[in-house]
Parts: sequence; structure tokens; C-alpha cells
Amino acid sequence: MKAFAFFFVAGTPVAQPRVRMVRSNGHVYTPRSADAWKAAVRVAWRAEPRQPLEGPVRLSLNFCMPRPAYHFTTKGALTAGAPVRHTVKPDIDNLVKAVMDALTDAGAWHDDCQIVELTIGKHYSHVPTGCTINMMEIQ
Repeated sequence: MKAFAFFFVAGTPVAQPRVRMVRSNGHVYTPRSADAWKAAVRVAWRAEPRQPLEGPVRLSLNFCMPRPAYHFTTKGALTAGAPVRHTVKPDIDNLVKAVMDALTDAGAWHDDCQIVELTIGKHYSHVPTGCTINMMEIQ
């Protein structure tokens, strides 16, 4: 039987920031803005005893992003024009990178190069916000 995992990471998804450089001394660093989100992904993976996926992996990520206040009326209902799809920042590729890096650090697989199929979604959600992660070894 092939290994698989299905779990939800609660919280506001945060994109992996780009590497930055300090001009005065040429020092290169990665901003720490995604550290708490990546820690939540690692904790969710480690919440149950799991073995690392060994072979090719199919990964599905569904990001549930928080709605801004202007999507709601003063009575708390959604406005008529409130979109379903999240078409603003953060970019979907940077969201994926943060999750994949965190899962690699957590030991979900040996290296994210094992991912051979990737399905991604990004939409608004009032409650709960976070990311549904579904991964499975495939042939």
C-alpha cells in the first residue's frame, strides 16, 4: 500500500518571501515573515506519527484565504459582488513554496523533487482559513 496523508493546517497562509540583499555590505538574507506559518505546517505534519513518503508524490494544496472586511455588509453578510476566487497577493507559487519547504523540513519526504504531480487551489473562506494538504505516493 502506498503512503498517503491528508490534513488541514489552520491559520492564514503566508507566502515564502524572496531573498533580499543589503546594498551596503552585500549581505543576503531571507525575511522571516513566513516562519510562523511554516512552523504551523510542520506541527500539523508531526501531529500524527507518519513515515516519510519514499517515491514519486502527488501533492494537492487548497489554500483558504481570509476575506477582507470590505467583502461584508455592515450586518455581516457577504456583499453581492464579493469574489469567490482569491486573485490578489500572495501569489500562489510563493504560497506553495512555503508549504513545500516546511514539509521538507518536517520530514514528509526526503526532497521536494519527489513531487511529480501538483494540484493547487486558492479561494476566499470566511472560516476556517488555512490549507488542506493531501499527499500520496504514486507509481
